[in-house]
Amino acid sequence: MQIITSNQGVIKDNRGIKELFDILNDPRFIFVDRSYFVNLDYAKELCGNSIIMLNGEALPVSRPMMPKGKEAILSLWGDGLVK
Repeated sequence: MQIITSNQGVIKDNRGIKELFDILNDPRFIFVDRSYFVNLDYAKELCGNSIIMLNGEALPVSRPMMPKGKEAILSLWGDGLVK
């Protein structure tokens, strides 16, 4: 698995994504698809079915993950990131 960070670049890890997510145990991290999760500290907005990161990258949010994603964003940041 690859972990993309803003400070350390790409880190390779042998653990599974769910195991790593559980280790983090931080509400700022949310799954946006079954194959990746994001740190909401680096999210700019949720627009349609994408989450826009501070670096401008748009990541798709799967339909099953959208309700939990919106709930997490509203819980952490209020409605300022949802458009």
